[in-house]
Amino acid sequence: MMLSTAIKKIALNTTNASAPVSIIYGVVLQSQPLQIQVDQRFTLSEAFLIVPESLMRKELDLTTGEVTWGSASSGSSGSSDSNEGTGKKAILQEGLQSGDQVILLRVQGGQSYLVLDKVVSV
Repeated sequence: MMLSTAIKKIALNTTNASAPVSIIYGVVLQSQPLQIQVDQRFTLSEAFLIVPESLMRKELDLTTGEVTWGSASSGSSGSSDSNEGTGKKAILQEGLQSGDQVILLRVQGGQSYLVLDKVVSV
């Protein structure tokens, strides 16, 4: 019995090695700190997620003209279109927000997940 179990395990590992990534879908549960629920089975925290720059929050300081990249989640409230005075910021790009559906690539072994992009309806 132990030999057959070992053979099954080797065969399974060989199959998994031939497919180094898996495509899965998830929903952002909360944006600060970032948590994504996958297929209502488990929740991924920021420690397991790789978030690309394209999904990061991008702000423009209207007084200095400086562009800053924030976290993947939205941290401040709203944008401003006035550049007079007090460090107002315009949001150029929102980060991931609660309720967003995302496409994830599970790296072999499931120790990290790349957030590929948001899913939008047409």
